Amino acid sequence: MIDILVSTFGESKPLVESLHKNLPHLCKLKVVHQQPEATVKKKYTSLGFDYYTSDTIGLSKSRNIALSLVSNEIGLIADDDVSYIEGFENTIVNAFETFSEADIIVFRIVTPNGRPYKQYWKDLGWLGKRHIFKPSSIEMAFRCKSIQDAKLQFDENFGLGARFPLGEEAIFISDALKKGLKIRCVPLDIVVHPYESTGKIYTNKNMIARGAQLARIFGYPAFFVNFAFFIKLCLNEKKILKISLLPIMFKGTIQYFKEIKNS
Repeated sequence: MIDILVSTFGESKPLVESLHKNLPHLCKLKVVHQQPEATVKKKYTSLGFDYYTSDTIGLSKSRNIALSLVSNEIGLIADDDVSYIEGFENTIVNAFETFSEADIIVFRIVTPNGRPYKQYWKDLGWLGKRHIFKPSSIEMAFRCKSIQDAKLQFDENFGLGARFPLGEEAIFISDALKKGLKIRCVPLDIVVHPYESTGKIYTNKNMIARGAQLARIFGYPAFFVNFAFFIKLCLNEKKILKISLLPIMFKGTIQYFKEIKNS
């Protein structure tokens, strides 16, 4: 059985109920609904799925609550605005049977019109550290026991609603590799999501977060990695980004060391 772990915020209960109605019997929906005004954490099961309220703020905090709730063999990270391709549950189960050594498997997203959500690799095979920036959270399925045994969590300083509003996915993958978990890419579509990404918006706030993310992953060598990462961004975008964004990345790196790592 697959635990589908949904993080939601504010008034999005109808979206979750719609998702639940379309799930196959092999899947169990577990929803963490962040409501900052709530003073009591509650669990409801009368809806036909496990529904938890939380007064916390931040996507990574919500993801971590959801990770603590898993009880089945496989877990799948989800958002409240996704839908799934018919037969996705069999795709996931078959992939874990095929790659019995895999602790985490990364699949693919398509947009509602059936196009790839992003530029995908053909087949990366087993993921290493040079691949950590490629996966998105909702592409990830995992063996629940592996995640629990490794005590793997999302870094709550990163992600929507956190001090640094992006970067939690790459940190999660990096931490998994550091803990010895094996991650496999399986180039099959499982989930549908509208095209959007905070990671592709080059605001000052996001570039500060990017610099902090690199500090979190690489430590003090991040001061050098910033240069390489900025050049790669320019190549990926096929244009020269404002050079003023580079010192903003360094600002984020310095902030991370001052405010978090060395605090």
